[in-house]
Amino acid sequence: MNSLMKNRSMIITEIISYCILSFFIGYCLAPKMVFFYTDICRIIIILLLLSLVFINYKSIKLNNRRKIPIILVMLLWGLLMLVLNGGTMNAFMSLSQFLFCIVVFSSINISKRQYIVTMMTIFVIWIVFVINAPTVWQKYITDVDAVYNPNTVGIGILLSYVIIFLFILKKLNKKILKFLLLVAFSAVSIYCVYITQCRSAFAISIVFPLFPLFKKYIFNFRLLLLIMIIIGGFIFPMVYVKMYESGINTKSTILLEKSMYTGRQELWGDALTHIDSSEFGWVLGVDDNSMDYTLTASNLHNWYLSIYFSFGIPFAIAYFAFYVFIFEKVKNIDISIALLLLSILGYVEVCVGARNISQIFVFVCFMLQAYSPTVSSGDCTGIKLLGESKK
Repeated sequence: MNSLMKNRSMIITEIISYCILSFFIGYCLAPKMVFFYTDICRIIIILLLLSLVFINYKSIKLNNRRKIPIILVMLLWGLLMLVLNGGTMNAFMSLSQFLFCIVVFSSINISKRQYIVTMMTIFVIWIVFVINAPTVWQKYITDVDAVYNPNTVGIGILLSYVIIFLFILKKLNKKILKFLLLVAFSAVSIYCVYITQCRSAFAISIVFPLFPLFKKYIFNFRLLLLIMIIIGGFIFPMVYVKMYESGINTKSTILLEKSMYTGRQELWGDALTHIDSSEFGWVLGVDDNSMDYTLTASNLHNWYLSIYFSFGIPFAIAYFAFYVFIFEKVKNIDISIALLLLSILGYVEVCVGARNISQIFVFVCFMLQAYSPTVSSGDCTGIKLLGESKK
């Protein structure tokens, strides 16, 4: 009877997981479909994540169950900040979505079929973005409302490239074939990111292939590196704005014919001014009800600023302290490197908890691979697939 119930819960879990995955696929393949920008869409995703927690609660290990009260406290804290500062529920739903992702993907087991489907999905999305890369910049400068935004395509290629790169690195045993495949795949990915003119994705895509050469050193100091990245993320918008105000400028970014400043200095400057002008803005966060859409927490192009903009500095510190805590639990070197890179990307993008679903799609895939209780350092990207015996 218990076995039957367990199998039934695994089947239901798999179906719900595919439903969640379909939302992210939908945005990547149909980014202009209005539904994917609505609050209803995010509420559905949150409810699906909650249902996974409920269905799998009995099988959740004790150390993972302890995260749930912490997350509930953070959600109540975040909700209180929004009530006090008069903010919108958009920020709260984004926060809820991220925190529940942590619970779900650190709690549920995944089948071999789910793993294969996830990897195939990432590869298909990589192909879609690569096909659109050669024309996305020209289409965008002639029509801002074009189907794809260059930054979305560049970041989509980068993140899917990282996951597939790590998969090839671990899965293939033949060294010559592995080397040739990685070189060819990296060359295509980096070039496609380059022609999208997405500077942040291009910089990371160039550096990333070098990381495996030093991965053991990086892994030994991963917590220190993450803390330094987070501190840098907090102060980067302030430094960037000061540089602009001081007249520090370059005609173009290295290798890309784009100015060092393309609007983020105004976006971040306005956001920081808005926080500073509020009596308790740095403590409670600020209300974005009266602000233009371009100046909302989900559109600030900085993950760190978006958190203390909506919820205040104390909450932001707690939020990223929790992120460090769950990051420390990841024992797989490659996944740790990938998450470090994603945290660096947070300097110029709202990587997780954003209204833009495409920017959290691959992060969900990371969560799926990094925090599953079936993780084993021996398998391709860190997962010990169900049904496989230990070597």
